Amino acid sequence: MGTANIGIWLIGAKGNVATSAILGLSALARGLIDQTGLVTALPSFRSIGLSDWSRFVVGGHEIREVGLFRAALRLSEETGAVDRELVAACREDLEAIESRIRPGTVLNVGATIAGFAASWVPRAETPRQAVARLEEDLRCFAEGEGLEHVVVINVASTEPRRDPAEVPGRWSELEALLERPEACPLPASSLYAIAALGLGYSYINFTPSLGSAPRAIDELGRRRGARHMGCDGK
Repeated sequence: MGTANIGIWLIGAKGNVATSAILGLSALARGLIDQTGLVTALPSFRSIGLSDWSRFVVGGHEIREVGLFRAALRLSEETGAVDRELVAACREDLEAIESRIRPGTVLNVGATIAGFAASWVPRAETPRQAVARLEEDLRCFAEGEGLEHVVVINVASTEPRRDPAEVPGRWSELEALLERPEACPLPASSLYAIAALGLGYSYINFTPSLGSAPRAIDELGRRRGARHMGCDGK
């Protein structure tokens, strides 16, 4: 088993997808559920040194006014996807993760998603300022938890569709637009990607949102030696 601590940073950290993943990880680490259905638990993967469940540390960004424990209870009550008893058994972990969740950004997410946001979510910042703030959150998370690496996963609500071709193709051109809110076409999912890749962290887009799809953001990732993938998880 790997011995390094790895960070999992979830965008939309209190949504149903993130909450389900957090509960599953907590339950696995506590030995409350088995590994049925997990491909990486098969014998073929035993020799490659994957990290133990207890080595993953979770944090994230969120825009809504809801507690993680309450979100997990609601998931149980409204969908029946998880048992209430399991939520209660993992409460300590949920509350610890709650302390590592920071305000996200609603820049260019559309009126529907922006309408979900709490009053404490910044709205007056430029794209550049948003990226700097998100980077600082990731940096503090990694340093504070002694993490070897961080994987940022976008599981937030899907933004209005945008064509990657509308974004400048070179990083130098796109970076200049971060100072100009009226001209910058990037939605929040792409700002999260820039923050992650700019620090050399991995970025996975589990939604159809724009994310790291633009060529200019791919260029940034290549410059930093960072990995990125995904455009929906279905």
